[in-house]
Formats: sequence, structure tokens, C-alpha cells
Amino acid sequence: MKKIFTLLALLVAKVELYNLQGIRITNPQEGQFYIKRQGNKVSKLIF
Repeated sequence: MKKIFTLLALLVAKVELYNLQGIRITNPQEGQFYIKRQGNKVSKLIF
């Protein structure tokens, strides 16, 4: 059961975007680099 709840928590985890200075972004612009945080996972992306 614990694995099911962990999976559900990851699926509904909110995505947060930050610029390279660490400032949270609410309106990302095309062609910019961002850091995406969703649950426990963090990745870099170009929007």
C-alpha cells in the first residue's frame, strides 16, 4: 500500500519552475532555461 500512496503523491505533485538564479517563475517565456521541480525530482529544461 505504501508504494501506491507514494506513486499517487508523485502523480499529483505540483510542478514548480525556477530560473537559474533560483527565483520562482509563474509565467515562463519560450527559449529560456528553467529548473523544474516536481515532488522529489528536479531537472533542467528549455521551455
